[in-house]
Amino acid sequence: MSSLIHGFVAGENESVPSSLGTTEEFAALLKDLKTKHQSLADHAGSLSEEGWTKQVGAIGTLTTHLGSLLDLLKGVGESKLKAREKKKRWRKRHLQKLKRVRDERLKRRENLHEQVDSWRAEWVQKDIKEREVMLQKTPLPELLPDRSHLDVTETTGGKGNR
Repeated sequence: MSSLIHGFVAGENESVPSSLGTTEEFAALLKDLKTKHQSLADHAGSLSEEGWTKQVGAIGTLTTHLGSLLDLLKGVGESKLKAREKKKRWRKRHLQKLKRVRDERLKRRENLHEQVDSWRAEWVQKDIKEREVMLQKTPLPELLPDRSHLDVTETTGGKGNR
């Protein structure tokens, strides 16, 4: 078994090894297994029972190593998928929260505009009413501007400018 797998299985490595290194190691072990299998097939008739058992044992050990490495690779892949799904769910929740906040701000802004418009309308109505009351209370001659300086009859002796 490789030191990487020994360390991982023994719990010495706390983090999962990089998938690139593990993949390369898996490929090397698979190539070694194919070589040993081909060697065993080529020398099947010429090997003694002890040699045969030794070769089959080596292939079995190599197969076990490959199986544990494959499980490790699956675990890395699954953890990456889980992390990706977790990030996707978080992003979806985050975008929903941002949309909700944006909608609340827009709603609040619209309400404030409506309040300002209603206050403005009240002020305008109040001002109009105050002017109407003031007009009703003041006598009419005081509302007209003083036009005595424009009276032509007084300055020309009643004849005007003809």
